Amino acid sequence: MNDTRIKADKYTRGIGLMLFCEVFWIMTSALTKHLTEFYPPFQLLFFRNILTVPILYFSLPVIYGSIPLRTNRSFLHVLHGFIGAVGMICLIVGINQTTLSETVTITYAAPLFITVLSIPFLGERVGFRRWSAVIVGFFGVLVVARPDIEIDPIIFILLFGTFCFSVTVIIRRFLSRTEKSAVITFYFVLIGSFIGGVGLYWQWLTPSIIDFGLLIGLGLLAAVTQISLTMAIKETPVSILSPLFYLSLSAAVVIDIVFWNIFPDINTIFGAGIIILAGLFIIYREGNLKIFYIIMKKKNFFDKDSVNVDKNKKI
Repeated sequence: MNDTRIKADKYTRGIGLMLFCEVFWIMTSALTKHLTEFYPPFQLLFFRNILTVPILYFSLPVIYGSIPLRTNRSFLHVLHGFIGAVGMICLIVGINQTTLSETVTITYAAPLFITVLSIPFLGERVGFRRWSAVIVGFFGVLVVARPDIEIDPIIFILLFGTFCFSVTVIIRRFLSRTEKSAVITFYFVLIGSFIGGVGLYWQWLTPSIIDFGLLIGLGLLAAVTQISLTMAIKETPVSILSPLFYLSLSAAVVIDIVFWNIFPDINTIFGAGIIILAGLFIIYREGNLKIFYIIMKKKNFFDKDSVNVDKNKKI
């Protein structure tokens, strides 16, 4: 069995956890959109993070056998959490003004930003083909933004939020050299809770009993999302998990139709297609799409006879 197939075997659990994470992420996003109609961004940021802190804290012994919270990289953790909180505020503001599917589509620009940021901060070399994919991907963003008519400023807020998320990915790569993924996530949500809590001084609206239950539900959904993502990253590199990010768009479209009676327009569909193809091409150029394909094939996602693979066959 060659190295590629060994990796595919190893990463299968991470793929499953990521699929689980995607389900809860889109549920969290949908509930966030609903609550933005009644509650301010900092209040939602607070509830999205605060419940994750104790849940993740008590999950650390299960994941690692201990609670390894000691760190010598406090500044990077604070920067990671602060930029993440700013990005989340932008996405909360944006999701209130656009459809869920448009918001999800704009967030797909993250791999494009990450590719560009990886050059100065990670020293990665990006060839002509990947640069071409980045340019094509940003063209897809323009299609969604509808440049033929007046561009909605909310698109730029969503793009900035996506950019902030991309920066946190770069910082996370630095932190992951010395820190465990669950510890990185713990400090990330802790800082987010603190910033959201400070914002409550200006942006607190007392919820009804029903809405308080929804806010608690938002926190629980976000907690499950963060913990499953943390466990997925522990099992499998983010670059292998990346193709799964694009599954959320179909769910977002269905939710828009069912709950808000909003159908995606041709710009959103066409632009999303361009962005997704550009992102998948970048993943392909990084050499990780083949491993992802082998995992799916081995687990019978593509054909019934795929388990009985000739071990001597070259891939």
